[in-house]
Amino acid sequence: PSGEWPRDILEAFSRHPGPYTLDDVTAILGEEPVELLNGWLVRQEMTDLFERRVVSNLQSALDLAAREAGFGQVLGDQTECLLSNGSVVKPDMALISYQRLATAIPMGPLQRPTLIGSPELVIEVRSASNRRTQEEFKRSLYFTNGTKMIWDVDDRRKQIWVYRAEHPDRPTHLKLHDTLDCEPLIPGWRRQMADLFA
Repeated sequence: PSGEWPRDILEAFSRHPGPYTLDDVTAILGEEPVELLNGWLVRQEMTDLFERRVVSNLQSALDLAAREAGFGQVLGDQTECLLSNGSVVKPDMALISYQRLATAIPMGPLQRPTLIGSPELVIEVRSASNRRTQEEFKRSLYFTNGTKMIWDVDDRRKQIWVYRAEHPDRPTHLKLHDTLDCEPLIPGWRRQMADLFA
């Protein structure tokens, strides 16, 4: 029953491992905004219309550049990523190399394609209900599973924090007058923050 589900990632990992596995919940993962964390189902907070605007702007600009560079492509939310601890997370948006996409294999009884590990670039839109400790914990999961960079997007304040695997606790804080880049994944790609939030 959903009333027994943890409210967030920290609560899921504060409990003993839950009863759910990928085999048990493949259908739910494919149909509902939930993630599988420490054996528990945790509801994701869905982004709203205005938050989706900046994600759409990022996806359009970044996807074309990734394909032209021969790197890979950008996939929207609900991309299922199986982590080394058995959790299944769904970033708001992900830049994934063709090489890493090749690791996606059919999983569970429904044989849904699932990425093994996490994307090179994860883009998450901040929710008003997310606590900083919750976001830190999730970032550590991504970095442990191969993510090189995380863009933490605050649509309300029109800011982005860029976290890199080599310095995960020292983000670069970008505001409207700054320029966002995707080095070293897509060399030369740059966008004005003001354009992304327009």
